[in-house]
Amino acid sequence: MPGDTPRCIALDDLNGDEQVDVISGNAILLNRSRVSLAVTNGSGTLKLKWPAHAYSGTPESAALGFNDWLNLTNRIHPEGTENTITLPTDRAEQFFRLRFD
Repeated sequence: MPGDTPRCIALDDLNGDEQVDVISGNAILLNRSRVSLAVTNGSGTLKLKWPAHAYSGTPESAALGFNDWLNLTNRIHPEGTENTITLPTDRAEQFFRLRFD
């Protein structure tokens, strides 16, 4: 339709994730690249890690055999270029993910 085509397009990293985002006269498209969630096992703890630039991700967990994802309420700690959450290993088997709205 006439008027819907942007006359100017700009490229920039608007959300600090080191990915190019597109800005036009009638839209902003944020590049949401995939984010890795790493798990490491410590002495009686489990540590979840993901890149700090994924600031809008909400860490969630679900018990094995259930599809009810719950927000993790543990405090997020920045460690260099990563966010981390430490959990006790006394929990039942679980799945973890980052949810982006």
